[in-house]
Amino acid sequence: MRENKNFDEPARVIKRADAPETTVYALTFREAVTNYFTSRFSKANFRRIVKESFPQREDSRGEKIRKIIMDVSFVLLVLGLSYMVFYYFGYRERVEDFGKWEETIDSYDEEQLFDFEIKKLWENIREQYPDVDFPEGMMLKFADLYAVNQDAAGALRIPEMDFFSPLLLNRSSPNYYLWKNLYGQYSRYGNPYIDYRCSIEKGNLSKNTIIYGHNTHDKLGFNKLTEYMKLEGYKKAPVITMETLYEKTQWKIFAVMLTNSTTAADRGHLFTYLITDFSSSSQFMGLIDGIKERSMIKTGIDVKSDDKILTLYTCYQDIFDGGRLVVFARLLREGESAQVDVSKASFNHNARYPQAYYDQLGLTNPYEKLTEPIVLETDENGNWVEVEATTDTAFSDDPSVEEPGTGSVPASGEEKTTKAPSAEKTTKAPSEEKTTKAPSEEKTTKSPSEEKTTAAPGA
Repeated sequence: MRENKNFDEPARVIKRADAPETTVYALTFREAVTNYFTSRFSKANFRRIVKESFPQREDSRGEKIRKIIMDVSFVLLVLGLSYMVFYYFGYRERVEDFGKWEETIDSYDEEQLFDFEIKKLWENIREQYPDVDFPEGMMLKFADLYAVNQDAAGALRIPEMDFFSPLLLNRSSPNYYLWKNLYGQYSRYGNPYIDYRCSIEKGNLSKNTIIYGHNTHDKLGFNKLTEYMKLEGYKKAPVITMETLYEKTQWKIFAVMLTNSTTAADRGHLFTYLITDFSSSSQFMGLIDGIKERSMIKTGIDVKSDDKILTLYTCYQDIFDGGRLVVFARLLREGESAQVDVSKASFNHNARYPQAYYDQLGLTNPYEKLTEPIVLETDENGNWVEVEATTDTAFSDDPSVEEPGTGSVPASGEEKTTKAPSAEKTTKAPSEEKTTKAPSEEKTTKSPSEEKTTAAPGA
């Protein structure tokens, strides 16, 4: 059996064969360790490290450059590692938090409870949260979420894609949750939120319910929507579930669109679709026609004038700057089955994209005649003249860049009014213009697609 070493036993060394017999190796292990760290972390050694690592006055020019490059590389390495650690823990925290809320919400099923049980549970909840004023008619399942944040508006689910997220709505600060999480803390993910103009009251949903969310390219947030860009993704999950505080609704996807958020990406034109309410059925159906024309997937799902739609909006700049990926779904009709015959779906090879899409991929734009660049502006004499198309601010993951609806700008992100798309002009006098700049005016007649107003910055 191997004997335990004594900590003070003289250190083992290899003795030279010609070494004198009187040579004594009295350095103990403890002394060796002590001497090592003492020498390593001494002031003299620290000065030596600093001198060798940072440029000195007496160093040659080449030596100074070498040290600077080494120092910069070291700093970048530390910052990169720090970001990875921060990113990983932020990612895990979000996954765990959403999992917790999904479990909490699903723990209540009012359809399986008697009225007296629901009444008792509400009494317990109000006793637990005495300072919270719960809305009348709110579902029991959202009580805990609402107690944490009174901006809670419901939840969005796509079970087949393993997607769940609480939904928030802040009418006084429309884009508050662009860079804030459920708890009001800064987060690169933000939290999916509903357009401040939308109504979520039971039985009184807006004609178009719009939800914004980040695409962070890490399978969280609205990154899952990118799966709908492929036919297999649509067939996998053709139905979306949205629960408001008051009711559960289901929606059949009818279009998946890749579009622009800046006029520069389509030679001065901007397709306007972030509209919550419409003044007429013809305006609504005109928008539906424009959406289907641009849809990458032919779903076979019809939309009628009395239907309501859901719009899921996120960034997609993998092909061109300022790109937006938008998924559209219509509300399940009364008595309609939630089952979808996906065998009818096909990829739309003739979908209409912004000019930047064709330019980036080296393709010919078959709709080029519909987007001839034209912008009208008054000169110093008040006469209407053509000028170059304007360019809007492209959205990025920079918190300083605003998303739809910040400040005095409505949350549409691509328009300044809730007006539905009007028909394109064929021959229009300049006096009919309502703004000093109309980058989206077209020279040919087509279905409603471009709005007359300029795009709001920061879409």
